[in-house]
Amino acid sequence: MTQAVTRPRQVDQKPLRIPGDRLQKVLDNLVERKRFQHATLAAEATDGSVSWNGTAGTAYADGTPMSPDIPYFIASIDKLYTATAILKLCEQGRLSLDAPLSAVLPPELTDRIHVKGGVDYSDRITVGHLLSHTSGLADYLEDRPRGGKSLIARLIEGGEDRQLNVVTAMSTVREDLAPHFPPQDPESERSKVRYSDTNYLLLIAIIEALYKRALHEVVTELIFAPVCMRQTYFLDVSEPLVPTREPATLWSGTRALDLPQIFVSLRSVYSTLGDLALSAARNLGLIERNTTPTEPLVTLERTFRSHAVCSRYWFADFEGALIRLGKGWCRRERHATCPMREYCPYFQSWSNVDNQMR
Repeated sequence: MTQAVTRPRQVDQKPLRIPGDRLQKVLDNLVERKRFQHATLAAEATDGSVSWNGTAGTAYADGTPMSPDIPYFIASIDKLYTATAILKLCEQGRLSLDAPLSAVLPPELTDRIHVKGGVDYSDRITVGHLLSHTSGLADYLEDRPRGGKSLIARLIEGGEDRQLNVVTAMSTVREDLAPHFPPQDPESERSKVRYSDTNYLLLIAIIEALYKRALHEVVTELIFAPVCMRQTYFLDVSEPLVPTREPATLWSGTRALDLPQIFVSLRSVYSTLGDLALSAARNLGLIERNTTPTEPLVTLERTFRSHAVCSRYWFADFEGALIRLGKGWCRRERHATCPMREYCPYFQSWSNVDNQMR
């Protein structure tokens, strides 16, 4: 299923064209050859003049075709929302990126969670380490205890649905799993980086502690409502802002997964292709081309745009991992290694992006 929207462009600009037929063929091939149950894709010109979205496959076991208005589990894309809430706290002066984790959260969540080589690094972990995945903390969800299976493997392979809270998760990290490396310098190009769901679980705990509200309330007020993401919600704990269709079935191969307790525990977010495309397009539109922002920290809009952004302090990738580039604007030597440097609004004209889409 495809849908295209074209809006008028200025007369002196060449018309943009999105190869919808070719993109739809890619989606169809993914479903047919890779045996995916469904696939979705959205594309939009950076000036918003042309957009396209497409879906393939089936949304439910009854064969209902997937469509852009059917919500689906967005997995770790929601880490971008968590990062946004944290950085807003920093902007408000209520949190520092250099704050030790132990100064913000209680001992039951921070004591002896990072002991490596006989050295306890737990008190050295900062908020910045969590954001940048440079903490070295074990991943409570994907790391395996010695002689056992990871939590995600037990869930998918054995259907072990159960509730999980941050205290239980951190007990697992402390008692059953080993950290990967000592906390690294987030500003160093040579620092080790390892993705860990534990980092963002702790950031969620910080958000709820400082806002004194549940995560879904904070994110809905901070992001979903202002950005008009009306069909986006947290599973079973919040409602979309408008009536929304039943969410697409989540699959593991050809087996449908029915794990409501764990998915609620993981603060799972469901959204539609239209909402995710809208949020990306809106925030791309907020970029001031060829200008230098003056805010001391990345703002909400500059944090939350297109899943890949160079800002004053951070590079955010599509998984929400934030890599510190150094205080001040992107240094040219650092900027040269940035995987999204061709899209960076601070050192290069956005005309390059337009040219690539013509």
